[in-house]
Amino acid sequence: MYRRRCVTAAAVVLGLIGGGASAQHITSSITLTPPTAGSLSVAAVPVPYVGSSAVLGHSKNLDFARLGNRWYKMTGDHTSITPRSPDEQGGRQEILSFNGVANDWRLEQPYYIMDPTQIQFAFPDDTFSVAVPGATPDQDEIWVFPGPTNHTMPSYATLRNGHVYEWFPAGVPGAAKQVYGAIMAWKPSTRRWRIVNDTAWPEGLPWRGFYDPRNGVVVVPGQALNGTVWFRYRVSDGVDVTPKYADGSYICDRNIVGKVVVAGAAVDFVNRLFYVYDHNNAVLYRVNLDFPTGGYNDSSVAVQAWPETPTTSDQGALKMTWDPDIRAVVYAGTKLVAYQPDTNRINVWVRPDGYMNATGDYVATSTIFYDPDTKDVMSIGGIDWNIPAVNSSVYWRLQIH
Repeated sequence: MYRRRCVTAAAVVLGLIGGGASAQHITSSITLTPPTAGSLSVAAVPVPYVGSSAVLGHSKNLDFARLGNRWYKMTGDHTSITPRSPDEQGGRQEILSFNGVANDWRLEQPYYIMDPTQIQFAFPDDTFSVAVPGATPDQDEIWVFPGPTNHTMPSYATLRNGHVYEWFPAGVPGAAKQVYGAIMAWKPSTRRWRIVNDTAWPEGLPWRGFYDPRNGVVVVPGQALNGTVWFRYRVSDGVDVTPKYADGSYICDRNIVGKVVVAGAAVDFVNRLFYVYDHNNAVLYRVNLDFPTGGYNDSSVAVQAWPETPTTSDQGALKMTWDPDIRAVVYAGTKLVAYQPDTNRINVWVRPDGYMNATGDYVATSTIFYDPDTKDVMSIGGIDWNIPAVNSSVYWRLQIH
């Protein structure tokens, strides 16, 4: 089938600030102004894991979603909590929650829901979750999107729509029906799952998404055959409303050549903007949240070359968030970076979080996110691949001022 391909804008010369980028891969309609050094400081405050959360001291690919005043761990890998469940790889199905101030971790869902009348999201591995508040708190949901997993689908599973597998787990009588391959929603008030969309999901193996309440959509920075695509899913019915060309292919953003699927999005709701990171070329982009160009075509603008080494890997623990108190994109990769776009100031630090393993290798955390209760950036998880592994007993609150 024919697929329309993005035609990139004219390449420009960028003012690099370290880490480097390949100018032949960068496209933008502007010349980037090198940033000035910022004056922020950072302190990493260790916080002990308590109760079941101790398993996160040996974890990867975590993603959390916030509803009310609690954060919910919905995806990723960690040591098993639930007996008779698969090994720690492939997406743990336990749901943990905590409040940033209280540090009161609790287990919300075991690996298997022991109720055969219910359905349950299976293998939340290399994927992400998005909080979708309802009209009232009891209607709040967390959407979880399907992603790759190293688990093999059971031979006895039922397949429908070409990609949705359903089965009752062998050897676990009374367990809920497992569903893999559909966008699903979990409601904390009832601890029940439902299917949101079982016909489509965002392409390009994205690692993050976010909810835009003004437009009533979940936005997912993804990748299709024709380039970067800003996928949208209407929260009222879960329908994929991403604009398409006449031939059925997704409308792409012609200003981005590399991939922006790994680090997620730093969303500035006040100014209706979000920021994404092209890890192939080490460039930060700004995107208008209302996509005024019609569809999503060319909604992005290259903002700044990034003090990071470009990578072709889509598996790196590179994550970012928006800190509204300092109005900054906070990025955790090989360095910790806080970039303030309003003033074009950048702060770059050696990572104060994470830890060293027995052979002296740095172990980065799995994810970061801004917590409005503590007003800190939470930095959680991390995995030491050595055998035996050194596991962390703490996570960190990054206090950036």
